[in-house]
Amino acid sequence: MTRHTQRHEANPRAAEITFGCEIECLLPIGSVRVGGYHAGLALGGRFPRGWNAQRDGSLSTTLQGYEGVEIVSPVLRGRDGLDQVRQVARLLEEMGAKVNKTCGFHVHLGAASAAGDDFDEVADWVRRLINTTAQHEKAFYGAAGTTARERGTYCRSLKTAWRHKKERLTKKIKADDLRIEAAGISRYQTLNLVPLFGRYRTVEFRCFSGTTSGRKMTAWIQMALAAATMALARNTRFDAPTTGYADTTTAVGAMQRFFYLAGWTRGRKDYYKPVCLAEGWVDEMAALDEAKQELMRLARKYDDQAA
Repeated sequence: MTRHTQRHEANPRAAEITFGCEIECLLPIGSVRVGGYHAGLALGGRFPRGWNAQRDGSLSTTLQGYEGVEIVSPVLRGRDGLDQVRQVARLLEEMGAKVNKTCGFHVHLGAASAAGDDFDEVADWVRRLINTTAQHEKAFYGAAGTTARERGTYCRSLKTAWRHKKERLTKKIKADDLRIEAAGISRYQTLNLVPLFGRYRTVEFRCFSGTTSGRKMTAWIQMALAAATMALARNTRFDAPTTGYADTTTAVGAMQRFFYLAGWTRGRKDYYKPVCLAEGWVDEMAALDEAKQELMRLARKYDDQAA
């Protein structure tokens, strides 16, 4: 069964995983009511129900008449959730929203929706997710389209933080063990585990740059979902192989490899099966090529800055 005859379908498991996002941006002062940090005020009006605006001390601007605002989603799921993200992005652009280097876009995934209510099972899924994210970290940084996230304070390398513990990540792990291993590791990583042990039990991807583009946002959300469903399906090594079909020292090469292993490009994953499942994809399949083109554009931009 070759890539030319395989059907290309979304992995239905991704549509079951809940997600949320935080859109850090700059808005004209007074354009929305802004609550305190973790005490956001409902946006109301034309915005979907449950979205709020709150302060974030990490945001700053010298742009006259603008203030830093974090737009926070409710718990979302599937294609309807992506549609809400696109709607909010359009509304923010209409309001004149801007971004700068202090802004980011964060994606939370609901751990129980991915791995169930047994926290030992959740912990072992997180172990595999750490490995998956570490192996594809260059692709995730490349998706930001800038080296600023990687070189900044608020999104340090997961691989660096966990490298001395990577042997512990090769075998099944329980919740108490994961708590011990994660203790002392900052939340300012590519993949933040701190909220996993709190009220909401989520993991957070912090590697994406500030944007008001719905196209970027939905592509990034589905990259995170792809890592989540890949981690459900198999164990992955912490380090990417040094030989193979893609040069993972560049963001472009790492992104190409991610596309193949996630099934976003047919020809490697599910090779002898009638269907190639696109991991993490919940949008219309017709939108996949456009998302890949955008992510490759961003990866090239990252590589240009890194050169």
